[in-house]
Amino acid sequence: MPITKKKNGKYQARFFYRDDEGKIKSGGSQTFERKRDAQSWLQQQKDKFNSQGEFKRADMPFIDFWMDLV
Repeated sequence: MPITKKKNGKYQARFFYRDDEGKIKSGGSQTFERKRDAQSWLQQQKDKFNSQGEFKRADMPFIDFWMDLV
């Protein structure tokens, strides 16, 4: 999930994640004037994904988690 500085002085933030099959997917990218804005957007994307993705199952009892996998 890098933040890169472009030749025009702007920062581009890219968000990647792994789907249920383990494949890497692009979650989007945006260009910002300041690096701080890019970092903030990237953190928002991570939080949004984590609330809907795999980390949501962290509160689940192990036996339920295991039965979902089988």
